[in-house]
Order: sequence, then C-alpha cells, then structure tokens
Amino acid sequence: MIRQFGLYAPKLEWWTSHRFVNETRSVLALFQRHFTPPRESGKAWKISVFIVPQPKRQNVLDMLGCLELQIKDDPLAFFELSAYEKKHKALNWLFRGIEIVTRAYGWDIEPYEKARQAVLDLNFVNQWTWRKRVWWRNGRRLVAEVFVEHEIEEIRIYIQLRNRSKEILDRVLVVTDMPDEFVFDKYFGALQWINDTTVKLSPKSWAEGSWSVTFDQRHFPQ
Repeated sequence: MIRQFGLYAPKLEWWTSHRFVNETRSVLALFQRHFTPPRESGKAWKISVFIVPQPKRQNVLDMLGCLELQIKDDPLAFFELSAYEKKHKALNWLFRGIEIVTRAYGWDIEPYEKARQAVLDLNFVNQWTWRKRVWWRNGRRLVAEVFVEHEIEEIRIYIQLRNRSKEILDRVLVVTDMPDEFVFDKYFGALQWINDTTVKLSPKSWAEGSWSVTFDQRHFPQ
C-alpha cells in the first residue's frame, strides 16, 4: 500500500537538488502522517513526483512499487519563494502527481484528499510529540516528552515538561538538524529521568551523543 511520497528535482545540481528534497519534506511528512493508505494501491508503496522543466514522458512508471512521474515546472523558482509559499507549492506539486497516479490506476482520490485537507486545516504547521514519554519518578504528576518542530529549513527537537492537565511548564531546545526524517530519526532512541529534575535524550544505538535538560526546581511538587 502507498505509504510514502517524494518530490524531486533531478535536473538541478546535486547540492541544490538535495536542498530541494529537504525543503519539501516538512509538507510531505505532514501529509504522510494524516494519510490512511488505501488497500487498493496493492504492492505500490511510494509516489515519487519529479519536477522538471521539460518532461520526457507523460506516463507513470512502476519501479518495483515506487510509482514515478514527471511534472512540468521550474524547480529553481521554488527557492525564490517564502517559507509559507514553499509549503503551498510543495503540496500543489504533490497533489498534481497524486491526481495523475489515481487517474492512471483508477483509484479513489478521497484518502489523498483527506490528507491534503488535514495539511491545509493545520495551516502547514508540522509539530508533534514523540510517542515515548517518561513520568516523573516521584509520582505521575509530571511527564517529560520530546517535542518536534519540522520546518522548511530545519528540524528542531525539544525536551519539555508538562503536567497531567497537559500544561507545558518548560520546553528546552536540544537539537537542530536537516529537515529530513532519514537524518533526524537517529535522535529518537531513549528518554529517561537521570535524577529528580533532569531528563536525558539518547540517540539510537548506532548514533553518538546525548542531551540532558535540568528543569527548574519550582516546577516540581515539594
């Protein structure tokens, strides 16, 4: 089933093409998170949309389950847009590609439209909390979490403290990196209290480093 989406600009220089992919990931990741894969897509697992000045083909190619197609546009003009305009452009390109694929295969476009509408309803704000969280070890009145802001130019990862009423008591930035899930996924290894006021985020076993935050004592019940 279709679970992934990609936008690419293969005719640009390598670094510019890499930047193009990075700066479209925020929107595509948000779309994917709100997309329910339809069973009718079968063994196909990804839709890849290539933005090129002069398309060489009109049809959709099935590359071992990755469905590839070309759309005519100027990818360089993307970099002249504001961050908000880039988000709109990326969603527009993605959905143009989805429309071509769904027509070609006779698929229902509604699941894709629902994900698109979710992105619009959120005004392109891609923020989320990591599913792993740790309750304060002196009682379940406080919890530490990892909060993520996935933006056009970077990913920002915070460690935050909240109470049972979901009120954020403190939030501290610990990592910034490229906005590509394949890059920043390494940071999500383990989260733990190392004393009564300090929380540590450790990366996955193959990555280096760790990040600790000591919250102000005033946040903790006496």
